[in-house]
Amino acid sequence: MCMSKPRDTADGGGGITYSLVNGTIAFNPTGLIGTDTTVTCNPSSLPSGNRSICTVQVNDSASGIQTGNVTLSASNQGLGTFSPSYCTLSSGSCSVEFVTNQEYGPGTTSVYASYNGDDTHYTSAGRTLVYATASSNNDD
Repeated sequence: MCMSKPRDTADGGGGITYSLVNGTIAFNPTGLIGTDTTVTCNPSSLPSGNRSICTVQVNDSASGIQTGNVTLSASNQGLGTFSPSYCTLSSGSCSVEFVTNQEYGPGTTSVYASYNGDDTHYTSAGRTLVYATASSNNDD
């Protein structure tokens, strides 16, 4: 595979680099700030058919304000669903509701939060676990 680097301009320019990663070319804009994404669900263990609030926090090393959206997904999609499946950051955090599926029964799922980045921040992702236990037979 032939690969070329953009020609530098008189001002030292471009700011674009290319690198070969596993047979593909990765585009990494310069000047973006790295981020760290964490997600916590409260409660993290709950009876099937109940709700947990999953909160995402996006931090950076420059103490800037992160903007944009976070997409949430679950490894065990039968265990529950998000309502909605994304949230918009406000002061670096946002929350969604995870509703466990009563018909599915007990189980464990990884909850993934993917920050999509913004004009000044790189993307990042985090994960946590949610445990659904057997639901009680009590009527609400």
